[in-house]
Amino acid sequence: MLLSVPLWYKMSHLPLRQWDESRNAVNALEMLESGDYTVRTYKGKVDTWNLKPPLLSWMQVVTMSVFGKNELAIRLPSVLASIGTIVLAFLLVLRITGTRTFGLL
Repeated sequence: MLLSVPLWYKMSHLPLRQWDESRNAVNALEMLESGDYTVRTYKGKVDTWNLKPPLLSWMQVVTMSVFGKNELAIRLPSVLASIGTIVLAFLLVLRITGTRTFGLL
């Protein structure tokens, strides 16, 4: 869990980055405001720029519903997914090698 500190430390203090982060945030915000959770929109029109499944947008909608419309709510799903990836990688190495040392490395 120590390796996850750079992921979440002061995550709500930095402004949103241009391009992917801000575009995904707009998609999630428009989903939340319109109530249409099936189609991603940008400026009220169907967004064809990002054709990935909308799991991130759905997670951002949930966190914005809980924490409000802010940087923390927008970044929290990505941080939780990153921490989950670190834990899964540790468990995989632990299972393969049988020792915590290599997993921590």
